[in-house]
Amino acid sequence: MKFFLLFLSLFASSIFATTFDPAPLTVGQQKAKTAGLLKIDLVSVTDAGNPADFNGRGAVAQNFQMGKNDITAAQYCQFLNAVASKSDPYALYNDKMSSNRNVASITRTTEKDGSFTYSTKMAADYLPIAHVSWFSAARFCNWMHNGQLIGNEDATTTETGAYTLNGAMKDESGSASVTKSDYCKLNDGAKFFLPTEDQWYKAAYYKRTGSADYWDYPTRSDVPPNNQQKLTPNEANYFIGSNVDDSKSFPWYWNYQYSNGGKTPFITLVGLFGGAPGPYGTFDMGGNLFQWVCNPGYAGTRVIRGGSWKKQQAHHLHHS
Repeated sequence: MKFFLLFLSLFASSIFATTFDPAPLTVGQQKAKTAGLLKIDLVSVTDAGNPADFNGRGAVAQNFQMGKNDITAAQYCQFLNAVASKSDPYALYNDKMSSNRNVASITRTTEKDGSFTYSTKMAADYLPIAHVSWFSAARFCNWMHNGQLIGNEDATTTETGAYTLNGAMKDESGSASVTKSDYCKLNDGAKFFLPTEDQWYKAAYYKRTGSADYWDYPTRSDVPPNNQQKLTPNEANYFIGSNVDDSKSFPWYWNYQYSNGGKTPFITLVGLFGGAPGPYGTFDMGGNLFQWVCNPGYAGTRVIRGGSWKKQQAHHLHHS
């Protein structure tokens, strides 16, 4: 899996940032404090009690809210400055966030006092954040649930909240005091969390007809999307091999011949394909970057959904 980003399903709540560490703030923590609270756009996924698709996916008993866009580099950067400035024991920052030119968006600087400061790369604020593990995604949810506190990666910020992690980095060798299979379990009262696979599936494909009728693609279409942008319907950022290389024509650089290279980064600003929302108003569920859901997979894996900039198809058809 090349990119592992969180597309968070978020339940709105009133949250307040509090600096609780009595020690002086690091440069990174000061950046997070100055930035204030993150505000994430949400859409309502209604039609509660909808029937499932023929494959058994997509039925959701209650209405919920989901993030309109992928979490951006700027939003994740603020998270890093808030909790991973003094140290980063749970690897919330991945060096590939800076070194992988295809998707690079965040750099980390070591200050004179040994602390870390995180900054977005030039023009990268609204790119989706890549190279985020499932556990990092869950920790972002916990941080949001806990009110975006500024401090260390601990029980008050990242380790408890929506998910009980307590140091877990992966199922096989995590140090959490919960059963391995329970890391995906959502705690009572969770305010921010990754969508279930059924929630993701419904938000992406459901035709809202009251019957078991679903789109083939998350761009409200039963035919494959194009990737030309231009604010037209049925568009997505994914690789189409027959397209002419147009990598020198910014901002159309994603319409490139993969075999001939192109201009990096290959991801596009969140919501740039503004003419192709999903059934409930979400964007980029069929391209740009894959998205985590909360469902466990096999032998410690996690389920991803959606599509990406380097895949020949926008995503897996809903009946695949």
